[in-house]
Amino acid sequence: MRNFLLGIIITLVVVGVGAVGFLYGQRKSSSNIIPTITITPTIEQLTPTVDEGELIKTALFQKNNWKDSDGITVHISTNDGKYASGTATAQGGGGYFYAVKDNGIWIIVADGNGVIECSSLSKYFDYPKTLIPECYNSATGKSVKR
Repeated sequence: MRNFLLGIIITLVVVGVGAVGFLYGQRKSSSNIIPTITITPTIEQLTPTVDEGELIKTALFQKNNWKDSDGITVHISTNDGKYASGTATAQGGGGYFYAVKDNGIWIIVADGNGVIECSSLSKYFDYPKTLIPECYNSATGKSVKR
């Protein structure tokens, strides 16, 4: 009987040590699991951000052969993504500009500090009347309400 009890005690100790070892191994291996996160970028994240203001300024500078060293400040007061307007100022004064985005490129429709010639709007007849409500027709010598 003594050998029988000793056999049961040894069996219980071995099973107990095995169970503790198994549970310890499970806990340790689960704490080493590193979750994998996959991030798929959207089109907006892949598309580089473009400063539309800089593109408008560049179009204005190119049209007038200005350089950054000329000290001209461009202020855009309106830009809806297709039509823009604002002012360009320098030490000696300034003037207005009106621009349109045509096929992804900003084009200066009119700029200066005098009247806007109707002929400059001929290609962009749909330019908002809220931005340019009238223009000057040099052929007739009259202002035209748009």
